[in-house]
Amino acid sequence: AFRRASTSKSISDIFISDISISHQIPNGKYMNRYIQRYDNLSVTVSYVVKKTGDDLLDSPELFTTHIVKGSPFFTVTLNPETKPSDMIFNTGFQYESLTPFVPETDGVGLRKSRYYILQLTNFQYWLVYTNNIDQELLLSDDKVLSFRQDGRDRESSSHLIRRAARVLSKDDTVIDNNTPVIRMAVLPLQQPLVAAQLLAKHASVYPIGVDMSTRLSSSSEIEKDMSYLQFKFKTVGGDPSQLLMLGLPHHMNLLVDSTKYSSIL
Repeated sequence: AFRRASTSKSISDIFISDISISHQIPNGKYMNRYIQRYDNLSVTVSYVVKKTGDDLLDSPELFTTHIVKGSPFFTVTLNPETKPSDMIFNTGFQYESLTPFVPETDGVGLRKSRYYILQLTNFQYWLVYTNNIDQELLLSDDKVLSFRQDGRDRESSSHLIRRAARVLSKDDTVIDNNTPVIRMAVLPLQQPLVAAQLLAKHASVYPIGVDMSTRLSSSSEIEKDMSYLQFKFKTVGGDPSQLLMLGLPHHMNLLVDSTKYSSIL
């Protein structure tokens, strides 16, 4: 709510795109998108490039966004054939600075990842995460944000595809745990580096969907006349218990035993 304005009669929050991610478009083609899947709390959108007359679903997929309510990050996964250097980072403002960030946690997963603190001219700070150590994010002198990809990156990307570990989710959808991913999260104005440490610790695990279920307490349970609402997040990237989600303050006392599936702070 960086642009929220409150009066005695109204509350308004003007929408401006702080950061958006796109892809370079070849001549004679244009970008389109389609919904790959959705549920009550999430939607997965795939972006493709196509020529007029091409079938949308047969067009080459460039990248996918996983939009899940409650996630502090926005998450973009790249098709294995998509070059990170072709991704475009747009902002409604300007980029002020980009600084490599080293989390305090020292784990194997962190050594295979890169983290950055990105500052905008509107005083926002963002944590940027990518799971491939060979993808280096750079801010040029003319304030253009882009990945650097050279021969080493391409070789590493091919190696990443060959050794990709496949896992099956509950609905038998094949998910690639090693898919190149970019995650970004805006940091609070108060103690942004403290927040960055927490977000970095959980950045490698991201949600791609939610199974929501309800039930009433049975006669054999101690607490009777109770109703239960359960959210089970489908995750990619590692231990599901490391998933970090946001909860509103007035919901926190209702989130009982939530850390079985996610970390809620």
